[in-house]
Amino acid sequence: MKSQVIKFFACPVCKGSLLSDSSDGGIETGILKCSGCGRDYPVIRGIPRLLPDSLLKILASQIPDDFKGFDFAFPLAKRTSLSDFETEDFLKKQHATMNAFAYEWNEFTELTPEFCENEYTRTLAPLSPDIVKGKTVLEAGTGVGFFLDRMNSHGASLLFGMNLGLDVETAKKRTSRWDNITIVQGDIFHLPFKPDFNFVISHGVVHHLPDPEMGFKSLLTALKPGGEVFIWVYGKDPAVPFIELIRKVLHRLPKPAANAFSIPCALPLLFFKWVYLGLHALKQERLADMVPYKQYAVRNFREMHCTIMDKLFVPVVNYYEEADLRPWFEKAALKNIKISGRDGNSWSCYGIKSA
Repeated sequence: MKSQVIKFFACPVCKGSLLSDSSDGGIETGILKCSGCGRDYPVIRGIPRLLPDSLLKILASQIPDDFKGFDFAFPLAKRTSLSDFETEDFLKKQHATMNAFAYEWNEFTELTPEFCENEYTRTLAPLSPDIVKGKTVLEAGTGVGFFLDRMNSHGASLLFGMNLGLDVETAKKRTSRWDNITIVQGDIFHLPFKPDFNFVISHGVVHHLPDPEMGFKSLLTALKPGGEVFIWVYGKDPAVPFIELIRKVLHRLPKPAANAFSIPCALPLLFFKWVYLGLHALKQERLADMVPYKQYAVRNFREMHCTIMDKLFVPVVNYYEEADLRPWFEKAALKNIKISGRDGNSWSCYGIKSA
């Protein structure tokens, strides 16, 4: 982590500025201390771990050897602050989500460049993929970091990618060759950033939150006046009731079992891909356009497998109509609101924060 980016960070508990006693250009292992409440946060393998009290303790239990070397001025045992919304059920869902996506994105790391560029440009449409050019960008929920890679190639000046769980390790490895990309472990509901961003994007994350609208509102706190926000979320389609019936059973499986079971679940997507491509080869364009889930024809089977994991083996999934989403943007007094359907089963949503 470059020491120059610390000015963008804020304490996830009190929003105070974070300070480092390191004068080096980069920090691989160290401490960031809050100038307000005195909490100190570890930097491990170049990743600042800026989690609220409840989640930092969970992280310490997951990687205990990494925490042994830190002598915290504010002991973990005394970190008992909870926000009003952090009920037992909320924290249970947060913990389960933290583990589910850490497993998924540490398992599915080999996304092809063609898939990444296609997914990035199709998700942002009708916005230009160059909308990030020259901007300071936060991606809340970066997964393996492939959107960061794409935004960097489209001219973003400074990029921050945040994950809740240990999938930050994969994102860090994938993006380490770029000096202008910083990976952070943090929580959307306790966003560890100051309002210094021109563009905040969250792709495929908000619909997995225990309180999606609250999470969306939190994203806006990282924006400068006039800054832009973009989210992509699942839409409702006829298959949702069936998908949810399966998910409510399968997400309780141990992760290796879920991984194995998701392989046959992905076979229908592969079948539809073959049908779609076959009809195209026969010049039957009208019939090809009628094939369900034809958008997956650009994906290889491993990427389809990952899609199934994302839908069926996670603890929380929400699906939306446009009428559900537009009020979020209107209540936040955002301008230039654009909500566009994609493939009949998802929504791309954009707005600008008032100056």
